[in-house]
Amino acid sequence: MADMSIHGPVCKPMPSPDGLRDLAAFRPRGNVLSVLLCTDMRDPRNVNGAGPWRIELRNGLRAARPAPLASHRELAAFDRAARAVEAWAARLDSRQRGRGVARFLAPGSGLDRAYTLQLPLEETTVVWDDAPLVTPLLALAGRGRLAGIVMVDRERVRLLSWAAGQASEPPNAMIELGAGRWRDYAGYAKGNPQRAQQTGRSPRAFSDRNRLHRRVFVREAAAELAGRLRELGWERIILVGAPQLTNQFERDLPLAAARLVTGHLPWHLGELQAAEIGARVEPVLLDREPARVA
Repeated sequence: MADMSIHGPVCKPMPSPDGLRDLAAFRPRGNVLSVLLCTDMRDPRNVNGAGPWRIELRNGLRAARPAPLASHRELAAFDRAARAVEAWAARLDSRQRGRGVARFLAPGSGLDRAYTLQLPLEETTVVWDDAPLVTPLLALAGRGRLAGIVMVDRERVRLLSWAAGQASEPPNAMIELGAGRWRDYAGYAKGNPQRAQQTGRSPRAFSDRNRLHRRVFVREAAAELAGRLRELGWERIILVGAPQLTNQFERDLPLAAARLVTGHLPWHLGELQAAEIGARVEPVLLDREPARVA
């Protein structure tokens, strides 16, 4: 029998897609109560645990309750499971609630699992059925798959990896004009110190030479990034920067790499911390359609 105490199971990270498919294949004796709650702490309505998700849970349980013509055993099993889930949900702290939470409880078969989600669900869902409802979690896993955020400006290209709501710096995440190699992004000095030594009698000639150097820099950075995609493991790419630069960067990518580009953002984010960049770009990464945001 599942443990239906008010404490309930400890929330664990969401399983891999294969783990979710294994859960979906589980067929218990009797039904399973599947509860998927929108508890995203980035939603100001959910501050301090007081938010619409509690009302949505209560309404969802009411709607999922079997019809009065169901057997007494089924009604009793559902009511026990519903009471256990409500009491458990009321005790969740902000860390456990995360950006969403899921629980699967089969009163007659020992199944009782709970997961903290690092991405927001589209809606709260409560279902009483003969198998766990994992389709929304599989969709969430697809939307959270590994992505590359490539920030392009005239003198620097910076990379971030993003997956399941978390942004991180990959090794050798930045290259600057004139540096000649990728290096870790850590407190870099703004600008190229050698630029002050570059002089020319003709301002126009100097400007033309700079423009050519920058054009070559972007082209070479795109080619080198394409050669690193297997190492980085990215399944899609968002380009961030002035449109003329990101468009040029995409054109300079080999075809196989260019096919991974799913969006352009005309923002300047290269100076920000990884977590802030991830939070800014996340809505586009979670969007199902390629994006070019003005």
